[in-house]
Amino acid sequence: MMIQQVEGMDGTLRKYVLKDKHCNMKAKAGGVVKLECYFVYNHIRAAIRTFKPREVKMMEKEEKFNRKVLMSNIRRATYLGRTLLSTWHFIQSLWSWQDKWLSAISFFLFVMACLLAELWMVFPLLILLLLFGYMVVYVRGHHLWQIDSRRKSRHRDEDDEEEESSMEEGEEGSELEDEGDPTAEDQSKAGISQTFKQLQRVLLLLQTLLGQLADLGERVHNFCHWRVPWLCWLAITVLTVAMVIVYFIPLRYIILAWGVNKFTKRLRNPHYIDNQELLDFISRAPTYKQLHQWNEALMQIKSKMLKAQISSSGNEGLVST
Repeated sequence: MMIQQVEGMDGTLRKYVLKDKHCNMKAKAGGVVKLECYFVYNHIRAAIRTFKPREVKMMEKEEKFNRKVLMSNIRRATYLGRTLLSTWHFIQSLWSWQDKWLSAISFFLFVMACLLAELWMVFPLLILLLLFGYMVVYVRGHHLWQIDSRRKSRHRDEDDEEEESSMEEGEEGSELEDEGDPTAEDQSKAGISQTFKQLQRVLLLLQTLLGQLADLGERVHNFCHWRVPWLCWLAITVLTVAMVIVYFIPLRYIILAWGVNKFTKRLRNPHYIDNQELLDFISRAPTYKQLHQWNEALMQIKSKMLKAQISSSGNEGLVST
């Protein structure tokens, strides 16, 4: 089982269903574990650490090419591309006046923003968008870990495909080890196998890039939908501080301070590793696969069924008496 660090360790007694080794489905043997966890941390240090690169897992398996995983990453990236394309089509519909009222309102807001808006007003706009996402998630009662059944089945299929690919690659490695002395036919086979390996490297690179792109889109989506509330409140705090700084300090001095900091980082710390703070922050948000692994819906459904059975048995007892 997998437990989210902040949300699952608040000191309350929780029940967790034992899952399989990929934490996607309930374990065949079943079983429930009751845990009462405490997670003590410093909010300021945690906020600073959030904008730094994630730790690299030293025991993580080396990623290998898998045709089905590649197709899954292509589907995920295509879904992201369709979302961006639909947004672009909506903007084009405003320009083409397909809906006259909506285009008129958008045109009026655009003119007023160009005439009256200032740079510091961008930050309260982003804060309002995040608070709107908070209202959508909590006021409408959307569950934090709610993902559809298609994504759940996709993650289960990906884990099964990884096991199949590792078994197939082990068989291929054993076949290559059985090769004897090189002959003309063996040399031609070696050339074909080398070409095949180069093609695998290219496809592996494509698989990795598409997976990273899809992960980024999923993390941004889950961040905007408050899947990890602590990150969203941290973003609102940072945006509020940035709004105050931009409002009181001229932009040229802010750019000067940023440039001096960038140029002097290596002088102050020769072993400094450059990073992208925004990408590091987004990387703390979960993907759909991680949400499914954290999901406690099985335990919640089981507890609801148990309560319903208890209530029904109690009603039957009252009727019998």
